[in-house]
Amino acid sequence: NEITTEYERYLYQSPDSAFPSFSWCGRFTCKKDFLVKRSAPGYSVILYTEEGCGALDLNGERHALTKDTVAILSAGDDYYYTVPEDGWRFRFIHLIGCAVDMQIDEIKRIRSSVFRFCDKEAIFDRIITAAREKMPLYKAYQLTSELLGALRFCREGSDENRAIAHACKYINENLSSDLTVEAVAYEVSLSRPYLTALFSKEIGMPPSEYVVQKRIERATELLYTTDRPISEIAS
Repeated sequence: NEITTEYERYLYQSPDSAFPSFSWCGRFTCKKDFLVKRSAPGYSVILYTEEGCGALDLNGERHALTKDTVAILSAGDDYYYTVPEDGWRFRFIHLIGCAVDMQIDEIKRIRSSVFRFCDKEAIFDRIITAAREKMPLYKAYQLTSELLGALRFCREGSDENRAIAHACKYINENLSSDLTVEAVAYEVSLSRPYLTALFSKEIGMPPSEYVVQKRIERATELLYTTDRPISEIAS
């Protein structure tokens, strides 16, 4: 492509997935006049700027997409994004699956459509790697949940919200282990009562209930996407 100097794109999963996941994802480094235009595309997109600056028109409002800026584009949005000067490098993810639109709308309600986000956990790179290497579906679900949680709860300067984002990540990565609230509290350096109160306030349920919910979601996904027997999934 003559208006990109770096181009990497992968189709991980078809758009009819029943679980929160991603279809297309990748990265671009773009020259001036690069342009993408969409009108209510029917899927949600997340853009993350690594270097340079892009320009986004979202439902008639203009935004500058500078380094460490995330743009959340909903399935029903009208938008276009372009490059004022050479060198805009960004990552993109098309999200699919059950309840994704609802979670995207909640992130935009809490945060904004465009906001600062430092990807300290390199989750965008890990999602692109998962697509490139065709990792199992459960890994895609785990990464998608981690991304949505990080975008929702990571607020710059807030140790409490960073702790909740880390707790969610830790739970999602350890669902198959003998996970306890005490272990989660220890991982994020909070007391058990304080973690429970903070988690209930931010997530809407205590961590113990969140663990059960995520295990049920994981088991349901495995039943649909693998040939593993029920006894093995339940163990």
